[in-house]
Amino acid sequence: MVTTKPFADITANSEFSGESEVLFMIGSIFCVKSIIRNNDYNVWIIKISLCSDNQHGLQEVLMNVKQKTANGETNLQTLGKILW
Repeated sequence: MVTTKPFADITANSEFSGESEVLFMIGSIFCVKSIIRNNDYNVWIIKISLCSDNQHGLQEVLMNVKQKTANGETNLQTLGKILW
């Protein structure tokens, strides 16, 4: 079951005409379905879907990093280690 996260279509408020924009709530986690390069337009097309709270596996990664840090805290430095 996917826990819904609030989102809003903010296309009407965009500074960039001709673009569709959606604002997602902080904490939304997406699963990458595919990544394709479109050479005609020099862009990457990334298809994603909202992950359920149990589906993404991030909890295991955070617990592993927490165990490896001396103080067991999770903060911006911990996030940096995960992203590195």
